[in-house]
Amino acid sequence: MKKISVEDEKRILELEQKLNDAKLAVAVEMENLTPHMAKVNDAIDAYNEILSEAKGFAEDISRQQEEYYDERSDAWQDGDKGQEYQSWQEEWANWQPDDVPHIALEADPDIEEHGEELTQLPKMPG
Repeated sequence: MKKISVEDEKRILELEQKLNDAKLAVAVEMENLTPHMAKVNDAIDAYNEILSEAKGFAEDISRQQEEYYDERSDAWQDGDKGQEYQSWQEEWANWQPDDVPHIALEADPDIEEHGEELTQLPKMPG
């Protein structure tokens, strides 16, 4: 092949149009999805509020456990029961899960101008 044929040039233009149509379809579907994503993020906010409440509860339990532990004798704290109790308290103190992040949805996905790029490819060497 020395150069792109007339038939191939027509095919390039057809493919460019198909790519542009498909890109538009993606943009339309993304636009339709946006209101639903807001609802999902509202639900995530509600979840994170409850998670925050649960974290506060775990912190309260941990403080109560720490007070109980501190009120015990050094012998009890150094013994098996004290060590076991301290490990239990640390599990409660260390439970700090991260909030669930919002789902980010770009209104215009990063779809390149592939159709335009296709039509700009050289039709012959040189």
